[in-house]
Amino acid sequence: MKLKVKPIKAIVAALILLGLVFYGVYMQTSTNQSDKEASGDRVITIGGTPTSYPMLYMEGAEVKGSYVDFANAIGEKVGYEIDWELGEWSGILASLQAGRIDSAANFAVTPERKEMYDFTDTVLYSGVGIGVAEGNTDIETFDDLKGKTVNSIVGTNYGKVVEDMDTDNEIMIEPLEDINVAFNNVYQGKTDAVVFGYETLSALNKDRDANIVILDEVFGVNEVAFPFAKTAENEELIADWNQAIEELRADGTLAEISEKWYGMDVTTSPEASADVE
Repeated sequence: MKLKVKPIKAIVAALILLGLVFYGVYMQTSTNQSDKEASGDRVITIGGTPTSYPMLYMEGAEVKGSYVDFANAIGEKVGYEIDWELGEWSGILASLQAGRIDSAANFAVTPERKEMYDFTDTVLYSGVGIGVAEGNTDIETFDDLKGKTVNSIVGTNYGKVVEDMDTDNEIMIEPLEDINVAFNNVYQGKTDAVVFGYETLSALNKDRDANIVILDEVFGVNEVAFPFAKTAENEELIADWNQAIEELRADGTLAEISEKWYGMDVTTSPEASADVE
């Protein structure tokens, strides 16, 4: 009797090929930074959306914003050049997960994300703010959002905070990629409100004439930090970044950057701020 071994060989070959594919994806993240250092480059590539003034935006061919200043200050301390990859959030997230970039800007720390990434120490604290159209007297508090349509921004945690607080599912949340589209929707009456970082809404209203009214109520404070893939190499890198963040917080550099872009210091936790007269 002749055994038909050819199909078995094909199956084994397919399994080996599949294993190599998964191994390649696994190794890409861990070798990304090693390849840069082997070539003599000490570069951290950070992804972000370039439509997020004052956090990250383009002015001509130059990348600017608070996260650029934060990252550059940290990079200078630890001896790394910062490179930027810009695009829509879905693409940035895919690049981070695949190891094509090292980190991402404006990344809130959540329990779900901590399962996927290791984070640096907190860089800033972002409370959720509500923006409405001028003349809108129907929405004055969070509870007034019930029965209304609200825009959130993809990649931020503000919509999730609203969902968690909306225990009876009375608020309709429509995520968008671009905060400017959300402002236009509110201005034109297509949606009732936009939820975003309070400090960012304030800066946009002051510097970019967003034509919205920001409610005084601030809720659901998010910690924002730089995420990195869970590797032994990145553990050492994060330790260096944390040391730099600590030094930059102590010497007032983080607060100075925050005041420059937001007109307020959002680099100290609200709890710590409450203890200071």
